[in-house]
Parts: sequence; structure tokens; C-alpha cells
Amino acid sequence: MQNEPITYQEFMSLASQNKITLIDRLAAQMLDIGYRAAAASAEYYRIKLGSEKGNPRLAEATATRAALEGEYDALKHAVSALQSTLRAERELEK
Repeated sequence: MQNEPITYQEFMSLASQNKITLIDRLAAQMLDIGYRAAAASAEYYRIKLGSEKGNPRLAEATATRAALEGEYDALKHAVSALQSTLRAERELEK
């Protein structure tokens, strides 16, 4: 690669491609976290609604479920923000 200045169009194109790659990677993480969060929720409700009252595993299941749901929500908001930015950039290019 030479030391030529990058044009605005080249910069925007590269930035868009990087955003698309990042969205893809974050979406893949969302799928994994979503699956794990669903499994954690199922375990939480098995413990909570099970016949064992006062099960000591309930606190851990509650914390795991909350942590995974929080991570999923953070990824969801990051993907949404990147998608909005990408849409806005494409509108500016018109």
C-alpha cells in the first residue's frame, strides 16, 4: 500500500465494512449468549418452582440469569446503535 491520502469515499466504505463485520460478530455473540441465557432461565425456574423450598442454588441461578440477560441486552443495544449509524451514513451518501 502506498502513502496516498485516503479519500472520503474510501474512508466511508472501509468504515462501513468494519461496522458490518462488527455487527456480524456481535450478532453471533448474541446468539450464543441468548442460548445460554435461555438455559439459565430454565434452570432458574426449575429451581424456583421446584418442590425444594429454600434451595441454596437459587441465589446462584438468579445471578447467572441476570448476568447473561444483562450481557445480551448490552450486545443488543450495541448492534442496534451500529445499525443506526450505518443507516445514517448511507443516507448521507445519497
